[in-house]
Amino acid sequence: MAPSRLESEFIEWSFDLFGSQPVWKIEPSIDAIAKVMHSEIPNGSKSRRGDNEPQLFAEGAFNKLYIMNHDEIPYILRVSLPVDPYYKVASEVATLSLIRSSTSLIVPEVIAHHAESPEKRIEGGCGVDNPLGLEWILMKKLPGQALAEVWDNISIDSKISLVESIADSLHELYVCEAARSSLIGNIYQESPHPTGQSSNLISYETGRIVSMPFFWNQRLSQSVHRGPFSSSAEWLTARLLLVINECNILIDNFCENMGDIDEKYDAKKSKSIAQRLQKCLPGFCSDQQETFCLHHDDISLHNILINSTGGLAGIVDWECVSIVPAWKSCQVPFFLTNTAPPRASKPRAEDYLEYDGSLNDLYFTHIKEWEITILRKRFLEYMETKDSDWIRVYESSRRIRDFEYAVQHCDNEMMIERIIAWLYMVENKQQYWSLQMM
Repeated sequence: MAPSRLESEFIEWSFDLFGSQPVWKIEPSIDAIAKVMHSEIPNGSKSRRGDNEPQLFAEGAFNKLYIMNHDEIPYILRVSLPVDPYYKVASEVATLSLIRSSTSLIVPEVIAHHAESPEKRIEGGCGVDNPLGLEWILMKKLPGQALAEVWDNISIDSKISLVESIADSLHELYVCEAARSSLIGNIYQESPHPTGQSSNLISYETGRIVSMPFFWNQRLSQSVHRGPFSSSAEWLTARLLLVINECNILIDNFCENMGDIDEKYDAKKSKSIAQRLQKCLPGFCSDQQETFCLHHDDISLHNILINSTGGLAGIVDWECVSIVPAWKSCQVPFFLTNTAPPRASKPRAEDYLEYDGSLNDLYFTHIKEWEITILRKRFLEYMETKDSDWIRVYESSRRIRDFEYAVQHCDNEMMIERIIAWLYMVENKQQYWSLQMM
């Protein structure tokens, strides 16, 4: 599958020490952004240009966010790189609509959006109705601050209360029947509906998956099955095939006069690991009927909003949020994961004093590790009180979560040796530590 006009015109992939990264080839036009926001915000065309213009609010790997106020209401226009044209934006809009209509979770309200239809992609045009030339979502900005901005100013008791609120929200999403499916993939509206139509009247379906392992580093051009998938095995098999295909491309196109010989060596090693994981897969995936549910896998400090009293004000960034197996969904949120070992005791400030009486930076690192240890423990204890199978699924899924972790990182040169050691123990039926703890 060749890259679309959108992809080739707006995005390229660069490589650094941390792997491949998407790069904006063309900056979005601020005039076009203003035109879109003034025309799509309710009564926005009545505001005088110049008095109220969009400003860059934030940016990430795939998106640039612009903010503009109208009638004292802040609006966000999120402009997206075409990493998965049509599907990424269309799925996020449908996901937010379903969540707002079927749960009490606080998520952004979508006002309008533009997702490039597959038909227009084939024709090679963006359409006269989109002066920006890129896909976008216009939404009301949720009130509150990102937890990352105020983490150090919140007491541990307030953080515990916040973790319980987040657990309530994630559990509500987990048990929501409308957010479950018989297939793995992403949520879409069954037929086009105008933005703003009552979400209670919209029906949804599970379609092809929108996920970084499926589009990262030009993987969108690979001809592989993208879902929806009927089983964990089918989903994981597709992901391993993407890795193997990518490694084959690197190996076949390697030029000794121009390339780094280590790249070819690493590609061969990653391919070998992926092939070994393929052989091990049947031993990790059950033939029993599975439960699939909607799962936000990036509940980070930046995506949690809190109000002035420290309470939960909302959860943002619902792009690439898929219907996944319950074993993938039933895990601690990302902000409670800790790469360091659990820290049971609170660090004593007097143990971290510098010669001038100031605190060493390591003190604050260890304080956060201690807090995460407490909060993670409380999250799991709180989930144990819920009237569902969440905690049972969590406790019984460590093996398959390890396997999925290996699939996710088998092409990561920083993880290769750890995965090889883990695979050796798996293949030889030896007792092993969790891959994520090795």
